[in-house]
Amino acid sequence: TSINAREGGLVDFFSVALKSASDVVQAMIATRDAAKFNAQLSEMLESLVNARLKTLEIAEKYEELISQNRELQSRLDAKDQWVAEAKNFNLTEISRGMYAYLHKDNSMPFKQAQKYCVNCFDDKRSKSLLQLQVVNPGRRNVLVCHQCTTQLELYMQAFLDETPEASPLITTMKVTRG
Repeated sequence: TSINAREGGLVDFFSVALKSASDVVQAMIATRDAAKFNAQLSEMLESLVNARLKTLEIAEKYEELISQNRELQSRLDAKDQWVAEAKNFNLTEISRGMYAYLHKDNSMPFKQAQKYCVNCFDDKRSKSLLQLQVVNPGRRNVLVCHQCTTQLELYMQAFLDETPEASPLITTMKVTRG
């Protein structure tokens, strides 16, 4: 009986030892799995952070494109508005070789009609009135654009006649651009 008891004690001892070894191995596997899990979790979190950063970059680019689109749309609207406005004007020869834009629906006598600078109208898309200035009183008149500094120097007053056709007497015209 003592051998059996010893064998039984040994079996119990080995059983406990095996159980203990099994528990240690499982703990080691769990530790290894936890480390692997933590590494994968860390990788996944890093990927999520990178994806979030990329999303923020894309959102920033999108906002930039929206802003550019608004600016371009605004320019296009301004151009369309200018084209519609420009249709109300005719390029008119106000004297031999001298042109200005006049409103189509002008009801004023020709000499009182507002005359707009061709350079500003065509190049800058703006209406700039040509203003009469007298140089050397009684000798010549100058139409001046104060926006682009164009000067149309006329050596006779024929451009003040009632119609452009009535002013063929201009013999010289000097155009000076600033």
